[in-house]
Amino acid sequence: MAAGKPDHYYTVAAVDSAGVYGEWSNQVRITAPDKLPAPLLVATASSATTIELSWSEMIGAARFELFSWWANDPGWQLLDDSLDRASYTHGGLTPGWTYYYAIRAIGSNGLEGEWSNTPHATVPFVQAPTASPTASPTPTTTPTPALSLAPTSTPTATPTVTSRLPAPTLTITETLTTSFELSWTYDARADRYELLTWWAPLPAWQTVDSNLKETSFVHLGLVPGRTYYYAIRAVDSQGVGGEWSAFLSATVPTATQMTEAAQREALVALYHATGGANWTQSNNWLTSEPISTWYGVTVDPNGRVTELLLTGNNLRGSLPNLDALDGLTILSLGSNFLSGSIPELNALTGLSFLDLSFNQFTGSIPQLNALTGLEWLSLNNNQVTGTLPDLSALTRLTSLSLGSNDFSGSIPDLSSLTNLRELYLTDSNLSGSIPDLRALTELTHLYLGDNRLSGSFPDIVSLNHLTWVDLSQNLLEGQLPDLSALANLTWLSLSRNQFSGQIPDLTALTQLNVLQLGHNRLTGPVPNLSPLESLIVLDLAGNELCLTEGSVQPGTSTAVANHLADLNLPACPTAFISPPSLQADP
Repeated sequence: MAAGKPDHYYTVAAVDSAGVYGEWSNQVRITAPDKLPAPLLVATASSATTIELSWSEMIGAARFELFSWWANDPGWQLLDDSLDRASYTHGGLTPGWTYYYAIRAIGSNGLEGEWSNTPHATVPFVQAPTASPTASPTPTTTPTPALSLAPTSTPTATPTVTSRLPAPTLTITETLTTSFELSWTYDARADRYELLTWWAPLPAWQTVDSNLKETSFVHLGLVPGRTYYYAIRAVDSQGVGGEWSAFLSATVPTATQMTEAAQREALVALYHATGGANWTQSNNWLTSEPISTWYGVTVDPNGRVTELLLTGNNLRGSLPNLDALDGLTILSLGSNFLSGSIPELNALTGLSFLDLSFNQFTGSIPQLNALTGLEWLSLNNNQVTGTLPDLSALTRLTSLSLGSNDFSGSIPDLSSLTNLRELYLTDSNLSGSIPDLRALTELTHLYLGDNRLSGSFPDIVSLNHLTWVDLSQNLLEGQLPDLSALANLTWLSLSRNQFSGQIPDLTALTQLNVLQLGHNRLTGPVPNLSPLESLIVLDLAGNELCLTEGSVQPGTSTAVANHLADLNLPACPTAFISPPSLQADP
């Protein structure tokens, strides 16, 4: 008998319950076949990325070897050489491609069986597969050919590939939004491009656009947290589709991820735009540490930046766009060297505190009416120009500080700012009359000095919370009103205006520390100042005042008495000695 074809002999005997053997049967000789017969192989496409294979059971088979071939592949490729079952799922396939298969059995003696038939199946492209995918598709690449294992038979028919356009190279650019930017290589022979996408749990690939003429596309309106897969091919003028590109995937960031990334990007831009390398403090900036650990940055439990405190930190340069920090409630960048225009800030609708004071900003103040929660606004001591913007929507403001700039025009209507306590517009080149301030009933500090304001003394006598009033160095004129209702005043500065007439009775202003009425056109007697026991600074110079015997009463402070003495005022004429109601009839 030829080598490799051993004979096997068999005989059988019965054994009873006592273990006694009966007579042996006759012997039967069986000669091993040359090869195991060819299995019958069946291939069925089952989804957008898989083909199910099954074959006939084989007596004497120890294992099976399964191969596959597809267009543009240089040879048959081994899928698995140790299969011990009669089925196999081929996954990660390319929609629209046709795959050919062959299988053979390997006997327990190591002999190779006959090759099966070579069925093929085409992976469905847009049509729904018979089973929904349970996991996201896996991109495939052309494997290295296993030529030494190539079966002797080849598919009876193969796709024509010589005329098909090659696969484009697809690129995905991820953004910090719910969109992806896709681009691909150009093919001069292409008439158009077909772009498809898939995501779990869709049962099939979806057409994004089948008539793309350019080599880029922005896929909008994506779902945060979802992974999208893409494939593209070129189609020639005859309508023949080219090879499909390799799969590419990208995951849309979640809202939290987008916020975190956008905030980090905005902070990094701020660092670079304002010379972060030379900041006084920059602990953890530009590191991979959480931004909550970066110097001056505070975040809430959801990771949103709520406070940015970099006051007096040697920031130099222009402020970049800060819209991504839309969770900010406090933005404090005062006492630095920031320059350029103040950026648009209306996206920061949660701001309650904004301090950009003591910098070098130029240009005009941007519209701020969207910042309706703002309570503190400080832009003073810059080089800002233009007119004051409409601030009527900022009804929660308690402090408005815009002084020491170079504005033009007048003070706008502030009557809606009924919560305002501090109004600082000193040294700002403002002109025109002072608007009606009677609605500002909570006002405690009014600073309008060193401008070009004109008109009469403003109607503020009903604002009985006032403690500081500075209207000095303006063009105000007319007589001073009765100020006795302003009993909480500690500072009253009206010097260097054009006020005329007599100084009103001030005896009710017992809290007054500073009284500056110098360099006006005031006339008549100095009123009784002895009840003003807290008065430590007095300026009445540059007027045409006189002293009566009652001007310096017992109890008048030394500082007041000394100032009056230094003025060397003349005695008042008899007409000023007694009140008009007590004078004799002429």
